[in-house]
Order: sequence, then structure tokens, then C-alpha cells
Amino acid sequence: MEELIEKYFENTLTEQELKAFEENLRSNASFKEEFEFQKSLKQSIHLKERNELKSILKGFDNKNSDVRFEIQKNNKVWRFAAAAVVLILAAFGIYKYQTDGKNTQDLYLAYHQPYPNIVAPNVRGENTEGIKNEAFKAYEAENYQEAIRLFSQIKDEEFAIFYTAISYLELNENQKAIEILKSNKFSETPFPFETYNKWYLALAYLKTGQKNEAKTILEDLTKTDNPQKQKAQELLNEL
Repeated sequence: MEELIEKYFENTLTEQELKAFEENLRSNASFKEEFEFQKSLKQSIHLKERNELKSILKGFDNKNSDVRFEIQKNNKVWRFAAAAVVLILAAFGIYKYQTDGKNTQDLYLAYHQPYPNIVAPNVRGENTEGIKNEAFKAYEAENYQEAIRLFSQIKDEEFAIFYTAISYLELNENQKAIEILKSNKFSETPFPFETYNKWYLALAYLKTGQKNEAKTILEDLTKTDNPQKQKAQELLNEL
């Protein structure tokens, strides 16, 4: 299982291994916990500046003897201490990406977050009714399988199609997400789904290692004024 997670972040999973990875993520709680832990570390690589990491290193050195003692007593402390070292090595260039430039998986993790519920944001009340509200309740609770089931009952609505795609992406059913995002044309009113359709399709391509496809979409986003223009340019600069 550790190997599957490692290969996921290295973007070297075979098709069969990717299926095994996704199945473990859905059904194995300890596997998901370990994945989320490592995912947080990867995200930290992009959020921490070099000078901040130098401060961590300095503080780590100052408490060296105490940390060593705690590491011997507590395996979890060891994991976080080791994680700090990984971050430090990454900042100084010792961490080596497995693809040209930066690893597409790492870039995906750095820039990705689930699209918020902007369609029916007030769905938490006990008296709300209707499939749409129930679908967004499931979505906000990260019960993406249930959200997909409910969104599928809402026919010909852009928001239902869009959030279905995002739900598949959150479940690591990446090809299904890509197929939906590729095959549907969204409008910008009343919600900017056309822009975010492109953004999440680019992220889905990054997640699956399709760098050239992602770059094409990001370049398109930088050519017009839209909510993701700046982010698209930042991500392009990373690729």
C-alpha cells in the first residue's frame, strides 16, 4: 500500500495500479489516512518559502536532543520530524521530481481545491427540501458518491453536470471527470461554469500526467479576462 501511494505522487502508476489505488482510497480507512497525511506534506512543499524552512531547520537543531528522545518514544513524532526533513530537503533542491520540471501530481495538489457550492449555499437547515438541496448537502459533506447519484436525477442543468464532474475528480475517478468536462459546453451565466470547467479540466489533466493538454487549456484561460486568469498564468509558469 505504501508503494501505491508513493507511485501515485511520482505519477508512475500503471492503469491496473491506479484502479487498485482508487479502490483502496474508497474502502480502506488506514490507506486513506496515510494518503491524506502525505498529501498534506506535498501541499506544504509549495506553501512554504525557503526562509521559513530554514527557520524550521534552526528550531529543529535547537531542540535536537529533546526531539531525539521523543522520536524514540513516539512513532508519530518520528513521522512528523521526518516530514520536516523532507520539506527542508525539497526546498534546497534535493527533492527530485520524476517528470520534466515539476511533478504534475504535486502541481495538482498545490492548486486544487473542490469547487465550492455557489448554487444552493444555504442547504444546511433542517427544513430544506428537494433533490438539489440534498445533492449539495452530500457534496458539502464530501459524500461524493451520493452527490453524484442525486445530481444525476437533475436533468439538463449545467450545475448538476459540472458538480458531478468535480465529484468524480474528488473520488479519483479521473477519466470520468475528464470525459464530462471535455464533452460539455458550459455558459458563464448565472455562474462562471465555462471558466471553471476549463480550470478543472486542466487540473484533471495534470493529475493524470497529461501536461501538454493541461498547458493548452491554461494558455486559453490566460487570453481573456476571467476569474482564473491569474491562477492559470501562475500554474503555466510552474510547468
